[in-house]
Amino acid sequence: EAILPAFGPAARVYHASDDLPAVRTMATFREPTNIAMDRRGSRRTLDEFYRTVLFDESDGKFSDLFPDGRFSDDEELNEAIRGYYRAATAAGSYRKTLEGAYRFTNKEYRMPQIAAYSKTPMRYWHRGTLHSNGEGVHVLSLVGAGFDSSRQPDYKYYFDKSTQDIRTDRRGEFYRERQIAFAIALQCAFDHGLDRIEFVAVGAGYFSALLPPGKVLGVQKTAWESEEVRAYKSALEGKLGREILVSFRTEPPYSHNNGMGAGMPSFYEQSGWTGNGHFEDWKDAIDRTLFINAWDPWSLVGNGNEMDNSVDGYYGRQSALALLCWPI
Repeated sequence: EAILPAFGPAARVYHASDDLPAVRTMATFREPTNIAMDRRGSRRTLDEFYRTVLFDESDGKFSDLFPDGRFSDDEELNEAIRGYYRAATAAGSYRKTLEGAYRFTNKEYRMPQIAAYSKTPMRYWHRGTLHSNGEGVHVLSLVGAGFDSSRQPDYKYYFDKSTQDIRTDRRGEFYRERQIAFAIALQCAFDHGLDRIEFVAVGAGYFSALLPPGKVLGVQKTAWESEEVRAYKSALEGKLGREILVSFRTEPPYSHNNGMGAGMPSFYEQSGWTGNGHFEDWKDAIDRTLFINAWDPWSLVGNGNEMDNSVDGYYGRQSALALLCWPI
């Protein structure tokens, strides 16, 4: 009960979409767990939850979360989403196959990509000791494109089976999405007065399994070094009054992973900008750093938590991000 009042008001959703209702849809309709399209937990319970918490006629939260009453500015998409989530069912009857909003991505259209920021308390075991940070850690969860299963909507949208690579006509879009991710991270750091970013190679790990090796990381490197991202970084630094330093490892183990296992955040030991004399002390390091989490387009932040050995899973099991980054 103390976490929401303390940390909830500062939580934010970042995006670069013109379709604000669709952004709200993506932030709201999440699945508890989706690992390579393997869904865990009861989707019947999820349907019951949405119908009770969002759509209840007397005290549902729908009007608070969707003040214009729309799921998308596109009329056809709006009606498709409305028909899916508000489909008439018999009283007390709930669907066992309900899916998150990313289901509306298809071969011709992609739902908006969002990122979720929150400062979160952390609890984690390290070398037999339970550590706690009640004051909170700044975390931005960025979404990667999913190529870990041929059933993923991103695979259907981007993938060319004849070349086993990104479709030629959509490579520019894929590249711009990586630029936007860096821009959002920089903007988020600026918004919260932070001058260090621990970046992780979002989407370059498990999510890139069906792409050529190194494909996503190569695009990320090019995006980070692009004139557009560098110019945006410089403009924000001019307003902030100091340089924003980014730790972006391009060799394994990727950023904030100290080798003890996938996704171990770097505030455990020295890594990137959180150690090696870059700050006055440990608290200064945490207070000035934005940590990047590699999120999923389907799930709540943290996804499978203890049964998910990705960066996202480690953040989920050690923080309150699932609660804080979900607008419901």
